Amino acid sequence: VEAISLGGRSLRVSAKSFVVAAGAIESARILLEIDQSTGERMFPRSARIGHYLSDHLSCAIAEVHPEDRNQAARLFGPIFSKGRMRSFRFIESSNEPLVPRHFAHCIFDIQNTGFRLVKDILFALQSRSLKDLRLLNVIDGISGLSRLAYNRFIKSSLYIPAHTPAKLQLDIEQTPDTGNRVHLGEKADRWGRPVAVVHWRVNEIDYKNIQLLSQRLLLKWPGHSLGFPRLLPIDMGDTQTKPHDAYHPVGTCRMGSDNEAVVDLGLRVRGTQNLYVLSTGLL
Repeated sequence: VEAISLGGRSLRVSAKSFVVAAGAIESARILLEIDQSTGERMFPRSARIGHYLSDHLSCAIAEVHPEDRNQAARLFGPIFSKGRMRSFRFIESSNEPLVPRHFAHCIFDIQNTGFRLVKDILFALQSRSLKDLRLLNVIDGISGLSRLAYNRFIKSSLYIPAHTPAKLQLDIEQTPDTGNRVHLGEKADRWGRPVAVVHWRVNEIDYKNIQLLSQRLLLKWPGHSLGFPRLLPIDMGDTQTKPHDAYHPVGTCRMGSDNEAVVDLGLRVRGTQNLYVLSTGLL
């Protein structure tokens, strides 16, 4: 492998094996660059490098009844254990083969003056001016931070102000789609490398799975008589239910034993003897 700097200096590295470990999108970009530089003779033509780009999809499926918001925070608010913040996830016990993996959890729209103060200070540091910080906001912010600290270290829980709006959110894995992919663009970045172009969408199967699982989870939700907060389903046409990605890209260098797989079950890139990939692109 030869690396060349912008100044023209080069570095050659010889090794028995090489590992590409640069994340799902960048790992695919590197393999595509290698293939391009060799006239597309390095890897099998059937290998779908960059294809099947996938992510987790998240969307709110129900609102917690306004009268039950404090109950939801008490039951399902994040807690701290052994130095880590932990949150509750609701997972179906049945595992049907054609249903994508998924879970639900409560999210809270926390408005805390401590969070705002930290953000204001960071903005002020970036602009190198503390003139925009107001004394009243600083006082309120310190009060908010003290509440956060008290709950964190005394109660081992995240401070959630009373009557904080809460929603039940569904997180679901996308259905593999070869149209979701990464490929090399015609433009080059400042290092002279072709940019990575990302094509990603939520397809109709994803929407159908979200609707199916939302209905199923809400039907299984325990009633108010069993001590659970009441839920108000959100219409699937509502803007709140628009699925968004969770920035967990996978699939671009898929591992497998079939012809479309990019790496084999030993993580070796098909068509090579000493090139491996170790990134989320394998999943």
